[in-house]
Amino acid sequence: MELIRRTAAAYYENLPVANKRYARYIFSSMDKNGDGQINLKEYLEYLSKDNKTALANPSLFRALDKNNNGSLDFEEVIVLYYITQSGRALFCKSCDTFLTDVYFSCSQCFFKGDGVSTYEICCDCYGGKKFKHHGDAIFCDNYTMLSRSRRLALQASKEEQRSVVKETDMIAKAADAMKETLQAYIERSSVLEDIDTEIITSVANLMSDAQEGLEKLSSVLEEIDFEMIQGVADVALPSFQFDGESLEQRGNYYKLKLILSMGKAILLLNMEEIRRAAAAYYQNLPEEKKRYARFVFSEMDKNGDGKINLKEFMEYLKKDNDSALPHPSLFRALDKNNNGSLDFEEARVLCYIMQSGRALLCKSCNTFLTDVYFSCFHCFTSKDSTVSTYEICCDCFGGKKFTHHDDAIFCDNYTLLSQGRSLALAAPPEKRSSVLGKIDTIVGVASVVVFAGTLAPCTLCTIM
Repeated sequence: MELIRRTAAAYYENLPVANKRYARYIFSSMDKNGDGQINLKEYLEYLSKDNKTALANPSLFRALDKNNNGSLDFEEVIVLYYITQSGRALFCKSCDTFLTDVYFSCSQCFFKGDGVSTYEICCDCYGGKKFKHHGDAIFCDNYTMLSRSRRLALQASKEEQRSVVKETDMIAKAADAMKETLQAYIERSSVLEDIDTEIITSVANLMSDAQEGLEKLSSVLEEIDFEMIQGVADVALPSFQFDGESLEQRGNYYKLKLILSMGKAILLLNMEEIRRAAAAYYQNLPEEKKRYARFVFSEMDKNGDGKINLKEFMEYLKKDNDSALPHPSLFRALDKNNNGSLDFEEARVLCYIMQSGRALLCKSCNTFLTDVYFSCFHCFTSKDSTVSTYEICCDCFGGKKFTHHDDAIFCDNYTLLSQGRSLALAAPPEKRSSVLGKIDTIVGVASVVVFAGTLAPCTLCTIM
């Protein structure tokens, strides 16, 4: 347990300020009587309330209580925070004690791909044969080997997985299902003829991951102004070039792609629509995250008047080293009633913006980007991590009120920027070059899925 405490201390010291604040918030939420100590009752009530059934165990409380005084101070609760974040909340399946050191786990259960629970036992129970499990069980020790080998096994080929454990039918079935999905997707999208399978797979995975987000926030799109989308398409299309040919000359096919794609539709959310999205995001948060949002609001509200003024806004975000966020234009955009302050409803939009990656300012006029914007595709897909993305608002793009390198290809589409960069940087350099060379195909394909990519962070991201 002492090693876990040392690890937890190092983990905490290297946390960002926001995560340290969240740890303090967890502590204050547990400390119901406000005495600066967490007793066993407070501990169990808090964890049971948040459905953390594995953690609501007296043996873990006793392990955390370093000085055995029957309560936990903040330093001891930091260890709990580390345990929850690192996935170390494991208990012996035999004696139910918290596993603080080396333990043994059934390798068959560990590598089985059909949702079977892992089976861990402590050294005492393993050494004394104080457990009951299937007769052919093969137990392995070492926490790190287990946690890393599972990730390795899931990435291995089907042949390698079968050599580790025979019961991998679920993995094979999942692979077959993905092949069928991709084949159907290819048949429906003739524009994909030249794109490689790895890109298609990544796109399909993105669509699948965001399905829940699509269902939860479909109401956000009920009043989309498609005439406005048409206008954006008219501005955007002449700016794209492929083999010397303007995409505008390719006719209504590309325009139809831009107009009818749900990804394009989500881009047309102005500040009011961002507020609607933020409200939906907040309503679907777990109660724990809603409480934390209130806690952050109170941290910003230094004078305790229930409102955030510009000075409080700037000081709070600068303290967290959020270089893009502490900007007066963002504060003005958040201030719905223009009274010079933010109430909780207005401040929770900031929470949404921080979590969804929408904290972007025009590189030309320095205004907060609330709507469609354009970004240099070369900078966006550059393999050089020192190259910054370059975003400009519609006014600056349409009026050519910016200075950038002459061969810049500007691309609109918010979600392509927020979700596509991680996809591009994850690909090999030659794949990134291929993506850049096939920008017309990317525009057609990515616009189909960007809606999924935009909504995914709105509902699936945590506030942490």
